[in-house]
Order: sequence, then structure tokens, then C-alpha cells
Amino acid sequence: MKESHIMSKGRPQKICLVAGPSEQGRGGYIMTRNLIRVLESAAGDAAQSGTVDDIAGTRVHLIAEDCRIGSRWMLLRVLSVIIAQLKNTGRLLRLDKDVSVVFFTSGPTFFLPMLVAGLLGKKVAYFISGLTGSEAIRRVNRLIYERTLFGTGGRLFPWVLAILERLNYSLTDVLVAESAGLAEQIASDIRGSKPVANGALFVDTGVFTPKTKLTQRANTVGYFGALTTYKGAANLFRAVPLILEQKDDVHFVIAGEGPALFDGKKYLSESKNGQDSRVDIVGKVDHETMPGYLNKAKLVVLPSYGEGLPNVVLEAMACGAIVLATPVGAIPNLIKDAETGFIMEDNSPECIARNVIRALNHTDLGEISHRARILMEKEYTCERAIARFRYILGILKQQRER
Repeated sequence: MKESHIMSKGRPQKICLVAGPSEQGRGGYIMTRNLIRVLESAAGDAAQSGTVDDIAGTRVHLIAEDCRIGSRWMLLRVLSVIIAQLKNTGRLLRLDKDVSVVFFTSGPTFFLPMLVAGLLGKKVAYFISGLTGSEAIRRVNRLIYERTLFGTGGRLFPWVLAILERLNYSLTDVLVAESAGLAEQIASDIRGSKPVANGALFVDTGVFTPKTKLTQRANTVGYFGALTTYKGAANLFRAVPLILEQKDDVHFVIAGEGPALFDGKKYLSESKNGQDSRVDIVGKVDHETMPGYLNKAKLVVLPSYGEGLPNVVLEAMACGAIVLATPVGAIPNLIKDAETGFIMEDNSPECIARNVIRALNHTDLGEISHRARILMEKEYTCERAIARFRYILGILKQQRER
């Protein structure tokens, strides 16, 4: 759906945002914080800043209930999700009557709260992040759940989650995709049964900004994210020796936590050529220190099996680092090979190694970095995101007035 000049005029709207719980500084937290900031402005207030707790509550009422049952048993984890959604539903039942719109962030377990919001006469918008509905997300879910329910979870859960996602679609007044490419994919999938809008968020280009010229950076290759199978982390660890065999002036910074870390460290320690001295594994990096890391990296690698519109891609491009990624999710909307970054055909260790060397040896890295920064300044600022969400709120307002 193309953007137009539909605006929300008159009395500022009150909005409820129902989001999944997330740890401060992580991807989900940043997405929720940025979404609140955009909705506050789109609904009538000036742009806000700060933490989620600081900025929620003026025009946007945040609901993010949780129920943490600390268990590795899948049935107990499912129970915790059900309890959390019952708590979310209870909060919705106590909502201020002036709230006219309820936004839900991506999550197939929001079926019950969505149903209740609709029964309360609220307009429902569903913000979809990731690769919802595509084969890529089914593959990712198979990887996430393959070791659950005695090995059957990898077949069962993708099927169940796909059904729940379809139920979410049926309860929504507007589907809001986190990228133009995902919006086109969903619109084609549902064949015009619902309005679908581009709801891409933003990167703070004042905080994430180039402070070190790319030509002054060493051949530092960075990875910033969860160290899991579906993020391709295991393949990246296996690519490191292949890269160092051909280019010995490369230094790696691997930031994050996850189950792939133990095997990755073990693999590197058993490999030849002294990889340990050229690989820094720094653990979790908080949001405030990320610009410093990204200004030291010449290349940021994202070898995922599936993605939406990753924060780290926007942040790296804003900081002048070159991004090398698999062509999944919204990444092809941002990265054109050898123009605004680099695309690798797949995430096998051999392919990662070949493309890291190709990218580092490219003669036009300065111009690629510059074009990526210009793209962030043009399309992924807070102001552009606010305009997109004013349009979305305008659609919902028109629906209420019919």
C-alpha cells in the first residue's frame, strides 16, 4: 500500500501498545522503545526520547505482561506464554475508554488479546517484524524448536505458529510490516483482504554516526547478535579459519550470547593458525556502547537463515560499517550488492569466508559506506517513520468514521 497524505486530525489519539517482554538493550526492547517514540509523535505529541518506561504513558499506554517459569520443559514454557497472554487480556479489559487503537507487536500468541480488543470496539493494528508467513520463518522455527518435545518440536511448532499467525491476521484491521518488502509479500499472500502498510522504524543517525573514516579502520570483522543456529553463528565460527588461511590481517569481534558460543570457542581452540589471538569474543554489548564497536568495524557480518529488519543492519550502515548479509527478510531492500553493502548467496562457512574476503578486498568500500549512510539519512530517520505511522493511524481513523 502506497503512502499518501492521510493524516490524523483533530483530537490527539490515545493508543495502547501490547508488546512481548524484552530485556533492556536487546533487539525487542529497542524495537518497542522506537515504536513508542514514533506512535507518540504520530498520535499528536512531539518526539520523545529515553527508555521505554520514560516515554510510555502520554499518548501510548504500554502493556507488556510476562510470566517467567524458569524451566527447560517445553510444556511449562507454553504454560508461561498462556498465562502472560491472559494477563495481557486482563489489562486490556481495564483500558481507558479513550483508547481507540491497540497496536500489537509481532507474536502469534496474541490471539486472545487481539480478540478481546476487537470485542471492546478498538481498532487493531498488528506490527509484523520478521519473516512472518514465509518459508524462511518456518525454517527458522524448525531450527529453534528442533530439540524440543523429544525431537518432534521442529515439525510441530512451525505448523502451530503458522495457524496462530493466520488467526492474528483475521482479527486485525491493519497489518503493519516492518519493511516495504515484507509489506508487499504479505499483501500478495492475503490477496487484498486487509490493508497492509510499510511500518519501517528508524535508526538514531545522531547517535549512530561515522566517527572514524572507513579508510582508517583496520580489517575488523564484527558479528553482533544472538549466538544461535538460526542466526548462522555456528557457520561463522567455522568460517574464521578459512578466512585467516587466505587473509591473515583480519581481526574478528564476536559479540553476543547463546548456545553456539561453547561449541564455537571449542572449534576455534582446536583449529590451527592461532585463531584465538585474532578473535575477540566480548559477550553481550549494551546499546549505549554499540556505536563504538560499529565505528571500529570495517565489515559487519549477518549470516542468518532468516531475519526481518535487524537493528544492527541499520546501526552498522549509519555508522559507516559495511554490511555483508544473507538475502533474507528486508535485507535486500537495504543492501544492493557492491552498492550499499554486500550479499552472500548462502550462509555456509565456505560462502561466508569467500564473501568476507571479497568485501574486504573491494576497491570501492568508501563509496559503498557513503551510499549506505545516505540511505539511512533519507529513509530510516525518526521523521520518516513518524510520517509512515501518521498514515497508518489515518487509515484506522477513516475506518472508525465509516
